[in-house]
Amino acid sequence: MNRTSRTGAARGVVGVVVFVVLAFSLFYCSLKRDLLGYHTRDFVFYAQFAAKGFDRSLGADLTLNPEGNNLFGMHGFEGEGGLHRSVHFEPVKYLYAAAYRLTGSLLVLFLITGLILLLPAAYVAVHHRRDGPGDVGFAALAACLYALWPSMVPAIAYDLRPFALLAPLYAMAVLSIQYRRPLAERLLWFNLMFLAREEALVLGIFVWAFALRMERDGDRGRVNLGYGITWAAWAAATAAFYWWMRLDFAFENSPLTLAARLSVADLAVLAAVVLGRGVGRMGVQARARDPACRKGSCAPGPGPGPARLSAGRLPSKRQGPDHLDQGISVPRAIRRVLCRAVGPCPCPLGTSDRQAGAKDLRRRAGLAPGSFGRG
Repeated sequence: MNRTSRTGAARGVVGVVVFVVLAFSLFYCSLKRDLLGYHTRDFVFYAQFAAKGFDRSLGADLTLNPEGNNLFGMHGFEGEGGLHRSVHFEPVKYLYAAAYRLTGSLLVLFLITGLILLLPAAYVAVHHRRDGPGDVGFAALAACLYALWPSMVPAIAYDLRPFALLAPLYAMAVLSIQYRRPLAERLLWFNLMFLAREEALVLGIFVWAFALRMERDGDRGRVNLGYGITWAAWAAATAAFYWWMRLDFAFENSPLTLAARLSVADLAVLAAVVLGRGVGRMGVQARARDPACRKGSCAPGPGPGPARLSAGRLPSKRQGPDHLDQGISVPRAIRRVLCRAVGPCPCPLGTSDRQAGAKDLRRRAGLAPGSFGRG
């Protein structure tokens, strides 16, 4: 079976898994509704908003006003003083209201929720790079594991709370950057993330930084401008909404306040992670200045480097990472992790692990250097 056939088969498997999970979720939601198993406060609030949002004949007031706090320490009651007044900034509620107005079915709202929650699985199956023979299987396995995660069905049936949509939309914004999709598509998913809830303003800062970090084509100015204008627009819209709401402040209940009360142990773990990453980066820079690296010690063949690691040999502690004559054998799975961790020497003369592997495959198959891949 060639790569195209394997890719088609893998996508077909992912499509079947997503369809089965979505169908079972709708069946579960229907049973939960018939058994009155939903939350007696939040589900009633969001279901009423969906029914009354674009139907004035049902009235402009809610029969239930849940009390709550938001990210910024504001306290109030949902729907108090009007249907469109809320403690949380959740524009996706109006999508629910429009869908209910057109269909009159609550299951359609759960269908929308399920489609959004399962989007990352389909996105990985379609856009994951397939450079190596195992990448097709990895993409299908990752997508299926995400769709079959035990909490997926309860998340779809999570009382129509828009908060459940924040994680998949955030994942879509990150995946579109990771897969280097066009800027318009990346900004689309970035914008959709803000429809879920006001917490997207905090997550958006990390997505923005990640987009700049992944931009290597010298076009950071356009990327920075696009993400910056988008984030500022949503921040202004959120601020205007809460200025109109005039809510009371209760900072002691804000998640930001709770995050500021991290224990000494939490701060120590965070500092250790940051310090470890800094030390690792210093090691990579020091290795780049190593004369042995500049002489081409990471080239494929009998010399040291990732090509030797891919052959299943590890350096002994006495000899160091650049001398593998007395190495030990390791399983293939661990070998791949180590190749990723050690990586090629960051010097211009070095050959990457992927290039070394491609050359080795060509040599074994007796093909010319330009037959496939990059030489």
